[in-house]
Amino acid sequence: MGHGLRRRCREGVLAGRILLNYVVWGNGSVSARLWNAIRSDDWAIPHVGLSCLGEIVGWARPDEFPPRNMQTSKGLRALGYNVRIGV
Repeated sequence: MGHGLRRRCREGVLAGRILLNYVVWGNGSVSARLWNAIRSDDWAIPHVGLSCLGEIVGWARPDEFPPRNMQTSKGLRALGYNVRIGV
């Protein structure tokens, strides 16, 4: 691995850690932070989308934001809960 690639990998890992810290623990509402994380040029990382970040928030803070993904939504629907799938 060349020096340039190694440096970019380190920078990418650091950017990812900063983004995750902001989304999970930052100030303001989680919904605003999630929106910033996917839409703001200051925060967005290519190929890291809303579903991924929302699920991470759910796993990091399950008492406040229960983790949800397509499979858990389908499971809740199968149990009779009226949840929206694929929103």
